[in-house]
Amino acid sequence: MSSSGGSFASIFPLFAGAYAVSLFLYAPKNKWLLVIAFAVPLIGYASAKRAIWFFYPMVMLLTYLSYLHRERKFFNTSSFVGIGIMVLVLMGIFLYGIRGASGLYSAEKTSAVENIKSATLYAREYTLEETYEGKTGGRTGTSLTVLKSIKELDMQRIMFGLGPFSGLGAGGVDELNIAYGIVGWASDALFVGWPAAACYILFYLSLWYHLARNARFTPSRMGQGLYLGTQMGFVVFVICHFFYSSQWKMWGTLPFSHMCLLGMLISPWHRWVWQQEPRRKTIMTPEKSANMRNSIFRKQMRKQNRIPGYFSLENPNQEHFK
Repeated sequence: MSSSGGSFASIFPLFAGAYAVSLFLYAPKNKWLLVIAFAVPLIGYASAKRAIWFFYPMVMLLTYLSYLHRERKFFNTSSFVGIGIMVLVLMGIFLYGIRGASGLYSAEKTSAVENIKSATLYAREYTLEETYEGKTGGRTGTSLTVLKSIKELDMQRIMFGLGPFSGLGAGGVDELNIAYGIVGWASDALFVGWPAAACYILFYLSLWYHLARNARFTPSRMGQGLYLGTQMGFVVFVICHFFYSSQWKMWGTLPFSHMCLLGMLISPWHRWVWQQEPRRKTIMTPEKSANMRNSIFRKQMRKQNRIPGYFSLENPNQEHFK
């Protein structure tokens, strides 16, 4: 399969937005994180991508709900108010985004409900469309064709696939009447084999399991935000690999970033990184300096079994004993 940049314009905002919102929820004073969360969908808007306006509100809402569940605030009154506000904001983003996407917005529809219904029906028809030659061109239709191919292909091609270069460039498989719409798991099953596709999914499930086992080891706010963002990274992987594109493992950038953070979060040798809170710069006054020297002096005296003393501000070099 060829690696194109079109689907990257939809998946990257999901990945970056999930981390930005996760960090903002644990560090609400950093308003730039919220700016990033609202800015990254513009990448999909500028690229005229339609899928992002369905996936982005879903990922952001799941991120907030996961935060409430993780912090045990799900049934608070303020949480329901926050969910309501977030749904309204995400609905506004969705309605704004579909205005620039061809086929999703209809100027004849006056109400927001009618536009949402029209966009949903168009998306359903788009994922099930066929070419004039009778080949599948939508992702849902192609995925169903790949599932049905188990009955048509022999055992050798089911086990080892059609070959890694079978769909290179064209983006489809003429043998199965597929023109377009091969997502990640279908690409693995067709070109490498069903066992390899299952192993790749099991690999990610094992990573999810190890991350879930280390859910409470990060006391710092930054560590908890990165944990939630990495957890949402798995959600982005599921969206891309099962429903949208076969490019997740071919891009390199997003899986590499996700794996690096995941490895540091689940590794026992790197827990100290996330257990440290960021230190604030403090102004050293003469009183603070004297207290620090006094503390060091007391520790030295205790080691020597002497009477603890202190330093005088008037004459710091002179030792005074109680």
